Amino acid sequence: MDVIIREGEVVAIEAESYAEEEDVDALALKTRYLERILGKRVAKAYIVAVNISKEALKRAKELGIEAISGNTVG
Repeated sequence: MDVIIREGEVVAIEAESYAEEEDVDALALKTRYLERILGKRVAKAYIVAVNISKEALKRAKELGIEAISGNTVG
């Protein structure tokens, strides 16, 4: 996970070649952990993937994580 902090705003980004539902859940967990460490809310979380499964896309929407991908698979 990469973290960008700019003007006090925290953004978390996870890059994958193929993102599955478990990857989205892992990003959500890492984001919560990061919030505890920094004592700040993560303003936005992104999962960026060449390919993403339909289940992962659905889960990202449920968790408020923005998914950016080239293709949706399955």
